[in-house]
Amino acid sequence: MDRQGGAYVVGSKPSAATVDLTGVHVLIVEDDEDSRQLLATFLEYCGALVTMCHSTESALEDLAEYRPHVIVSDLSLPGADGLHFIRALRRLEPEAGGDVPAIAVSGYDKDFTAAAAKIAGYSGYLVKPVNLDDLVTLVRDLVNP
Repeated sequence: MDRQGGAYVVGSKPSAATVDLTGVHVLIVEDDEDSRQLLATFLEYCGALVTMCHSTESALEDLAEYRPHVIVSDLSLPGADGLHFIRALRRLEPEAGGDVPAIAVSGYDKDFTAAAAKIAGYSGYLVKPVNLDDLVTLVRDLVNP
């Protein structure tokens, strides 16, 4: 994926909309309701089962109940941020979700932000506004390496 971001134009059909994510469970950790809903709607359109959380704390609580296939998390969250979240996640045992692939999303288009996310334990990084083609392709690639 060469693009770092972009906008989804309402009424257009993204090429990745044909990607089948049926059976893929995605946990979205995003405090902005509109962003959370947009990501969820598109992933569900592609067949994914989506669970949404608004904070690091609620995401870690949900992970005690089930194990998603992929996590999509904002880096800028209230309280504990997305870097704190991924570090806490990576400390968990694999069977508790410690090895679940995770994608960081951020409004900061800086190389050091992407590098910090990777070092902390994220598997991928996307810049907001998230290009939905890139998101669904990255989710597919992380589930089917």
